[in-house]
Amino acid sequence: MEKFEHGIVLRTFVAVPLNKMTVQALSTFIEHINDKNNLDIRWVKPKHFHITLKFLPKTSRIQLVPILEEIQQAANRFNPFPLRLDTLGVFPHINNPKVLWASVLGDLTTLKSLHRTIDSNLSSLGFFREKYEIIPHITLGRIRSTANSKSTLLIKQIINSNFNFHAENWIVSKLRYIESTLTETGPVYKTIGVVPLGRAR
Repeated sequence: MEKFEHGIVLRTFVAVPLNKMTVQALSTFIEHINDKNNLDIRWVKPKHFHITLKFLPKTSRIQLVPILEEIQQAANRFNPFPLRLDTLGVFPHINNPKVLWASVLGDLTTLKSLHRTIDSNLSSLGFFREKYEIIPHITLGRIRSTANSKSTLLIKQIINSNFNFHAENWIVSKLRYIESTLTETGPVYKTIGVVPLGRAR
């Protein structure tokens, strides 16, 4: 494991958690398309579904409290707001999909403003500012097969059919600051802190 001069390097991130109904909608979708298709996709565990607001790949333990304080200062400026599932997308391109994700609708203006505020606050601790505006998404799985494989062709077919989730709003009232440890069986998440938004306290 990589080390700083005075300790271990941690992988951490700031996340928007989902509610149970939204997690269930995503889980049902995955079960439905995976049931008979035997897709070559490494699916994210439902308990790990989230929207990443800021990824901090090199964090030391002595930075955790200051980071959490900056996240709280940013969150204090925002009231709870609604989001809902929308459709599917892929990175980097539909003709060569490697990551399958679900997009969201709702109060994206607040979500993006919250991202910019957190990004700005954490820059005071020496973290680099993001160059591009956030693309809010929930990673569902990583496609391990080739461009002409069964998995890739099915995903392209679903996206091109203008698929939409039929899910209700959930209210974003808190953020989570999470440590991610990579293992052979996938990442292990540990919540460092839960940060309520302004009027959700």
